[in-house]
Amino acid sequence: MYTYRTYFKLTACVKDLADAQNYLKSDDFTKYLKEDTRIPEDVRNAVEHIEWYLKDESSGFVELSTNKALSSTELKYISKSVSGQVSDGLGPGFEDQDFANYVDEGLEGFENSSWDDEVIKVMFEWPNEYIFEFISNG
Repeated sequence: MYTYRTYFKLTACVKDLADAQNYLKSDDFTKYLKEDTRIPEDVRNAVEHIEWYLKDESSGFVELSTNKALSSTELKYISKSVSGQVSDGLGPGFEDQDFANYVDEGLEGFENSSWDDEVIKVMFEWPNEYIFEFISNG
């Protein structure tokens, strides 16, 4: 088994770290990666597991496990897919969960309104190119 990681930050702290961690563990992101036909079939077949982890309220990493060593080109395919998953909101939408929403403090009393523009949503901040680093073999 080969393990790779790439790191991320959040645009703000989540309100409840345990809820946010449970949300990320509850969805099988491996399924989405394996269904991404933009990735060559041999690379998809090499993927054993991919998972998002929050290490604290504002940062974390994505860990990728494969059954073979991947080249930098193969890792770029995975990176593009990760980028797409993040822009799609990670499953049902990480940024739409209660732990990731804040109402602008200047709008007291409007917490239950439909003023979406006034809700601050915690999003993922990624570098321009996701760089998976080799972590271990074994």
